[in-house]
Amino acid sequence: MNRRSELKTARPTLRARIRETTVQAILAAAEEVFADAGLHAARMDTIAAKAGVSVGTLYNHFEDREALLAGLLSARRAELLGTLDAAIRDVAGRPLRERLRVIVGIFLSHCEEHRKFVHIALPRELVRHSDI
Repeated sequence: MNRRSELKTARPTLRARIRETTVQAILAAAEEVFADAGLHAARMDTIAAKAGVSVGTLYNHFEDREALLAGLLSARRAELLGTLDAAIRDVAGRPLRERLRVIVGIFLSHCEEHRKFVHIALPRELVRHSDI
């Protein structure tokens, strides 16, 4: 393997970093718009404007509003689970009460950080998974 190959695998390309930054901006804007307007009234053009991208760019990343909402839910879930997994590793071996305190604290902190969105998305997710 030559030096150039090592660099490619060690660091994402500029294009990949721009794509990820764009997706994160869209998701942050979508969270605000969904929380403010509601899940059904949120408009893709409003989300695109808030993210600072064109509507076409938005559709390059997400097929439609449902795909965007699914992507947002997936991203927030992954963020929460990643934080929880790290915390669980950090407190392994500590008393159960302390571990539970950490886990519940992280969950509540995540809900607080995304309060408006959780308020409208949680009922939707509960209904969707009510057959479980």
